[in-house]
Amino acid sequence: MLNREIRYNLANRALASGIEENAEGTVILVEGKRDEAALRLLGFTGPIEKLNRGWAVDRVVVYIVETYGCCIVLMDWDRTGGGFKED
Repeated sequence: MLNREIRYNLANRALASGIEENAEGTVILVEGKRDEAALRLLGFTGPIEKLNRGWAVDRVVVYIVETYGCCIVLMDWDRTGGGFKED
């Protein structure tokens, strides 16, 4: 098991890398608007697309591939609508 400092450093590097790739145009695919809001608060400034938009998953995948070519997928394990709350 990794100690807290190592885990923090790994998470920090992954976050910085994601922010950089997103700023360069790599789209981030998230579940919904709360996930997008959380990423914006963390400093993501590039394109973010939401899976939960009323489309079938295959339609979203085709849209992402045709529009962006590839993406970073960030899904969480909470119940629908759970998790982040905006003040």
